[in-house]
Amino acid sequence: MKIKYPLLLLSLAVSAMAGCDQKAASVTPLHSAEDQARLQEFVAQIKSEQVFVEGGEYLMGDFGEEYGVERLQYDGRKDSKPLHRVELSSYSLSKFKASNQQYQFYLAWNGLKDREVKGRITRQKWNEMGQIPDAPAHVDWHEAEQYCAWLGEVTGLPFSLPTEAQWEYAGGAVGIRGA
Repeated sequence: MKIKYPLLLLSLAVSAMAGCDQKAASVTPLHSAEDQARLQEFVAQIKSEQVFVEGGEYLMGDFGEEYGVERLQYDGRKDSKPLHRVELSSYSLSKFKASNQQYQFYLAWNGLKDREVKGRITRQKWNEMGQIPDAPAHVDWHEAEQYCAWLGEVTGLPFSLPTEAQWEYAGGAVGIRGA
């Protein structure tokens, strides 16, 4: 899966973000030379955490019918796919999940506020979870997409959430590589 038009994708992502709950401050924050230096340190850290994954093929899906002893599906969920060949182009993936510290840097840089907490969790508990710098950031899919789009802007590299196929392949995929 090779992205042929990354600039178009980035434009669409930015357009889509315009309708999200989290909006940038009406005045773009001015950043000092010291802030710019911190941004460059941040970018260097992000880049250093990337792992190159050589593209290739593997079999993805439910192996039960083809390889199982009883030749039955292992997974009966309706969204489970039958075994199929997937071909991926090369890509990079972070060694680590985005941390609270990294996500808070993004929010501060862009003049954004953390999301409003509603439901079963209290604001105090939410803030406590966000205080552990190296813990994974507590974000939803939309927030993660926005963060990735911003990473793409500040690093000049293509960033996005990994697809299920990319995630499985990078993890060694149970499927048969190169089959």
